[in-house]
Amino acid sequence: MPNESMAEQAKASRESNERIAELVEKNRTTNEKLVDARLAAKEKQVAEYYERKANEQPTPTQRECDLARLGALNIDEKEDDGSEWEDEMHQRVMLGNLNNPYVTREMEGEERPKKKKRSK
Repeated sequence: MPNESMAEQAKASRESNERIAELVEKNRTTNEKLVDARLAAKEKQVAEYYERKANEQPTPTQRECDLARLGALNIDEKEDDGSEWEDEMHQRVMLGNLNNPYVTREMEGEERPKKKKRSK
């Protein structure tokens, strides 16, 4: 009987170790998928940023500066600089704030309870 008990304990130990190994492997693959998803999202955002920046030109352009110096520039008739409209920028920022995984501190901080004065 003692040999049977030891054999059962060894079998249970092997099964437990196998189960732990499976859980560790599952956790590793899950974490790899999460890291890959974060990297893909980051690469997408970086690509979108550079795409937006590629279509922009300095404001004012050198041509506009030259025309203004000569007095030949009508201020109301400027070339479009290619940047995104302000409404689009605000919408993009607000959507980014909705999905922000990071918790940030408030600028004002939290109020602390006042300490009680000690009586003498």
